[in-house]
Amino acid sequence: MISISQLLRVSWNFLLSIAAILYTTASYNAGGFGIDFGFLMILCALVVSTQALILFRRVGTLVGWSAMAALGLLAVLTANDWGTGVLIAAFCLAVPLSVSLFWPAFRGIGPLSRRALPSAGGLLFLGTLAYNYLHFDEWNFSPMLERTTEIVRAFTDQWEQMMAQVYGGKLPEQLLTFAKAFREQAGMMAYNLLLMPVFALFGIFFIAVFLADRKAKAEGTPRWCGSWRALIPPRGISWIYMLINILSVFAGERLYLPLTGALNLFGFFYVFTAVYKLERFLAKKKLHGFWRGAIVVILFALSFITVGGSTLTPYTLLLFAGWWIATTPAWITAIRK
Repeated sequence: MISISQLLRVSWNFLLSIAAILYTTASYNAGGFGIDFGFLMILCALVVSTQALILFRRVGTLVGWSAMAALGLLAVLTANDWGTGVLIAAFCLAVPLSVSLFWPAFRGIGPLSRRALPSAGGLLFLGTLAYNYLHFDEWNFSPMLERTTEIVRAFTDQWEQMMAQVYGGKLPEQLLTFAKAFREQAGMMAYNLLLMPVFALFGIFFIAVFLADRKAKAEGTPRWCGSWRALIPPRGISWIYMLINILSVFAGERLYLPLTGALNLFGFFYVFTAVYKLERFLAKKKLHGFWRGAIVVILFALSFITVGGSTLTPYTLLLFAGWWIATTPAWITAIRK
């Protein structure tokens, strides 16, 4: 039997998720699909995933699934375009639905992520495929890539016009060269932009699970995740990962982009490794939990923004640091009494 206080907390989780979805669909109805809407959808998915998983831990599977079904239906019905509604629903609910399928049986973060994370990716894949069919009438991702390329080029045109006004109608040669390169690389940039929600889903998965598990402990329910050290990749897999990374430079153009995207996605496990070790070090130094959390959030945010960039970025620096930690043999210190 659900108590009144528990019912109020569950209602807050549900209402907050409703508000996030309504705001996202209203923004799409007003301004259409753009780069700003993409980041708004990521924020919406973070809110809905977290609240839906907290609700699931509070009331169980049946009520949790009913709430998720209602939220998905709300997204489809309130977006003017059915395809976009399906995409929003898939992005917002892929994580909580997948986690709720596996969490009761596989409670440790290691076993859970190995099962629920691919499931969430599969749900997002199917939702995106359905979006392309409903919106562009094609069962492939080419129309979405072409549309995003057009958005990147339109953004470049707007930037060039704005700069022309600043410089009195004639852009310096350096800025003209930059704009030309931007247009020539529009397809590559569009591909990277489409990968951003996939990278975001990866982060949303762990954020939502962590916060739901922590909230459950605060309310008197045992935590399920156990030690997050289980997410550090084994040494053998780490060496194979780096070998594939080196060989990827010889891949053909058609294979290089998806291979690089997959390597960048898996690389976040090494980013986590570096940040996790740093957080544990700061905890031993008695740094307040608030500041440790702030440092973790900032480092992950910088990694997300700079993934796929040049060599010396927060993402690549943390990746190599985490890879070095994962491949370094553990030192065992004997203490004599």
